[in-house]
Amino acid sequence: MSDDVRYAAFLRAVNLGGKRKLPMALVREVLPAELGYAPVRTHIASGNILFGVPAGSSAAGRQAEPPEGTDEAAARHAAAIEEVLGRAAGFEVPTVVLTGAALAQVLAEEPYDPPVAKHVNVGLVQGTITAQLRARAEAIEAKAVAGEGVSVGERAIYLHVPHSIHGSKLAAAYGRAAPEATARNLATMRTMAQLLAEL
Repeated sequence: MSDDVRYAAFLRAVNLGGKRKLPMALVREVLPAELGYAPVRTHIASGNILFGVPAGSSAAGRQAEPPEGTDEAAARHAAAIEEVLGRAAGFEVPTVVLTGAALAQVLAEEPYDPPVAKHVNVGLVQGTITAQLRARAEAIEAKAVAGEGVSVGERAIYLHVPHSIHGSKLAAAYGRAAPEATARNLATMRTMAQLLAEL
């Protein structure tokens, strides 16, 4: 492997029910052209991106501040992706970018044992969970019915809904309590970690 640094990016609320359309082919075209990322790969249409920042490239530059592979660099890349994809799509594209270490931490902190991947939704934020968001997320536990649960890690909120998420009062409360979080199911998060390791 080279000195390139690899990241995983998660776009919020794109390609949902025919709304906020953002073709992944456009993402794969725009990010290398505008930001110098390489390689760029996408996984399914919901806005999951894996990208590399070639060592010595302008994407890695800005006087190497902050250093690549840090949370600060991930936040800088998130802002850059939001800007270029927002221009390309014609609407805001909130983005969370994780380093490989951050993604591994999100998966390691998943609390349900044994988890059924399709029943666990992971709410991601840029950086770490704030005290305010933690308090809002923990406050919705009262909405849970048997088998449901919400847990807050350092970097993510974990929502366990073993039946339909669409009929869950807990899931609805979560959406109101954590509007800034970008959600993916646990299966997608595991796949993204595997794809990032292979990139």
